[in-house]
Amino acid sequence: WSIEPPGDQKAIDDLVRTWMDSDADIRAVLRTLFTSEWFKAARFQHVKSPTEFVAGVLKLSGEYKEPAPDLHKLEPTTIAMGQKLMDPPSVEGWHTGQEWIDGGTLTERVNYAVDTLNDPSKPGVKALIDRIRAASDLTIPEDLVDQVLDLVGPLEVEPATKEALVAHAETEGSLDWGSKEAVERSTARVVQMLTLVVSAREFQFA
Repeated sequence: WSIEPPGDQKAIDDLVRTWMDSDADIRAVLRTLFTSEWFKAARFQHVKSPTEFVAGVLKLSGEYKEPAPDLHKLEPTTIAMGQKLMDPPSVEGWHTGQEWIDGGTLTERVNYAVDTLNDPSKPGVKALIDRIRAASDLTIPEDLVDQVLDLVGPLEVEPATKEALVAHAETEGSLDWGSKEAVERSTARVVQMLTLVVSAREFQFA
């Protein structure tokens, strides 16, 4: 801090005050942290690192419930996105934030997310589809967008992004779950909406 001032002095002051007033009770400090407006305002301001991004996509896909021997196969994926675990470019570590994103790494991120989640048989994707189907026999386009955003995050998107997603969903009308053929079509549309959401700019943030 002798070189660069803290990003939010009020946040530090609030936590220090709670620490002192509570006789160093860490529970009180965490309560102040998690209920503060500045903590809530910081949501979706952090660009996910490649590792965070891959882990988040895998969580959505439901492919791994616990560590598995083949997880090492994901190393080339994070390297292509700009991060080789346990091997930072210098003793300072990685340059984080927006420096994670350029034309090449963004393409890698979007392609990985779409390729991973474009499969309705994967446990996480199937669970998402089942929850949307269980909510109503007829899912209108705006509800489809809202439900996918909620189940993916919940993820807050800019109005322009939301409008584009709804406009796309409206091109084929409501989702009908009333017959086998309709279920197949609606399933494909949910998967398509899921891939559109994870391709959005806002999905890059945490």
